[in-house]
Amino acid sequence: MSLYADSAYEIRSDLDAIHDRQIDGLGDPGTWWSGSQRIAIAEEARHARCEAGLQESNGYRPRDLTGVELPPPACRVARQLAVDPQSMESSFYESVLREGLTDAEYVETVGLISRLTNFDVMVRGLGVPMRVLPEPRDGEPSRE
Repeated sequence: MSLYADSAYEIRSDLDAIHDRQIDGLGDPGTWWSGSQRIAIAEEARHARCEAGLQESNGYRPRDLTGVELPPPACRVARQLAVDPQSMESSFYESVLREGLTDAEYVETVGLISRLTNFDVMVRGLGVPMRVLPEPRDGEPSRE
């Protein structure tokens, strides 16, 4: 089924397929984060945007990820990027590194939230609800 089947606007099939693959891939283990951690980071960003009034939840319910270990600085990056990206200067970056986040974890987090935000803004523009994030997949991050 089309990712955008509920849209009143026609979406090119190639764009629909690319978005479907990209959203599904959010649940895969990444380079530094597990699939569960990547989904937890995405849920953190969505929750922050909804709390800030930047995104309507439209009944979206985040999945319960109790037990997923996510370092507090990763949550801080996800929330900050989701709500106030223009304030992410070198001092912010340096502060999360001092808190224990690695530069590689920072880069993966920024890439994940940037991609998710693009999807969420598109569905908001189309007037359809946020897409449900995929189930996290097992496996270890590549660390490459």
